[in-house]
Amino acid sequence: MVVEVLRSIKHAEEAADKKVKEAQAEGEKLIEKARAEAVELVKQARAEAQKKAAEIIKKAEEEGKKEADRIIKQGDTEGSRIREASKRKIGPASTAIVQGIVEV
Repeated sequence: MVVEVLRSIKHAEEAADKKVKEAQAEGEKLIEKARAEAVELVKQARAEAQKKAAEIIKKAEEEGKKEADRIIKQGDTEGSRIREASKRKIGPASTAIVQGIVEV
């Protein structure tokens, strides 16, 4: 009877050891799976961040081009205004110079 009790205890211990090992193995598998999922999530997040950064850069470049075009147009308008003013004033300026020379 004592032998059977000892065998039963030994069998229970072996079964418990087996379950502990199985649980540890399952835990390691779960950890590996979680790591793989985390790596994939990081890859996806990195790709999304790069995509958003590219979109932001593209938008900034477009806005910068629009602003540059506006400034250039404004400069062209101002240049035209100055040219027209110069053309209107060149005649009277030439006359004044000629008169100054003639009077001297």
